[in-house]
Amino acid sequence: MTYDHFFSAALARLLAERRYSVFADLERMAGRFPHTTLHSPDGLRPAFGRHVRTGWRGHSRAGRGLGPHRRDRGTLAKAFGCIGGYIAASADVIDAVRSYAPGFIFTTALPPGVCAAATAAIRHLKASQWERDRHQDRVSRVKAVLNAAGLPLMATDTHIVPVIVGDPEKCREASEPLLAEHSIYIQPINYPTVPYGTERLRITPTPYHDDALIDALAQALVDVWERLGLPPRYRQLALK
Repeated sequence: MTYDHFFSAALARLLAERRYSVFADLERMAGRFPHTTLHSPDGLRPAFGRHVRTGWRGHSRAGRGLGPHRRDRGTLAKAFGCIGGYIAASADVIDAVRSYAPGFIFTTALPPGVCAAATAAIRHLKASQWERDRHQDRVSRVKAVLNAAGLPLMATDTHIVPVIVGDPEKCREASEPLLAEHSIYIQPINYPTVPYGTERLRITPTPYHDDALIDALAQALVDVWERLGLPPRYRQLALK
């Protein structure tokens, strides 16, 4: 069976709506992909059910079935300021990855310079607490300043500061003048990454955003909010 007609129609509609995360959206809407195969202790068997299908994003959730073998994975981006990630597991599991996932190894291997930078960042952050403390301080200040400006923040305990827009088109429109006129890049987050009606601008402060930069951010957001006629803080209460 082919799904080309389904994906062609869905892609055309999503393109017209200027939506993000197209393939993730397609995966949610389709609900039916070719089944993958599980390598179980009892031999090969088909993996049925929506939780183990193979999607267009190039990975399968069936890969999590490693039985009693513990494995950890993490990212080298964001906090470590690099790219890529890692897995940590027993020698047998790592050897299995090398043996059965050559495409993963040879198409995504990190350059030596990135590996050296990640190693240096990990070594530094194991000994330094300043970055963590400063980061939390900056996040708290961003939330306080944006709340004082009357902007509709979504309550969160993480370092991510979401500012609710509630409309996919205006979410995209809000991000454009922030970059073009204020030199501030904030990514618009739309469905399917977030539910309909909760489209938002996702702000991620860093330890190096000082008070002046945070104040300038608040002023720029207020300017864009007024220009586009976006709802102020009362919208946040409606979302709770």
